[in-house]
Amino acid sequence: MVWTFTCPDMTVYRVDEHRSSKVVQRVLGETFTGVLVSDCLSSYNPATYRKRIAHHLRAIEAAVRVEPTNNRAERSLRPAVIARKLSWGNKTNRGRRSREILARLGATYHQTGQDVIRFLARHAALKKKSR
Repeated sequence: MVWTFTCPDMTVYRVDEHRSSKVVQRVLGETFTGVLVSDCLSSYNPATYRKRIAHHLRAIEAAVRVEPTNNRAERSLRPAVIARKLSWGNKTNRGRRSREILARLGATYHQTGQDVIRFLARHAALKKKSR
């Protein structure tokens, strides 16, 4: 199961075999104070999360700058799901974690207008120098 947690400046991917609220809590933490925009899957129901449902609270939208739908998450999820299907999934925990990190870097750098390839090349060069 591929999960995505996204905002305008960052996207986090989590590959997990479960669809439970424990995954949400592991990613967002127990002290998350933001507003969670979701598709209303019961996994997003921990009482500590303030939820935003598209057809409610339209008047407050501009004041708190919360998007009215979960379209951002749906759009960020599609490339991760396609990549996972093309690669036949994640066979190991290391592969799962690598997929999460690379997808997160790619999406976040794209969202902020930065070049992820340049970052990875620079990071690889620094790693090679330190050996």
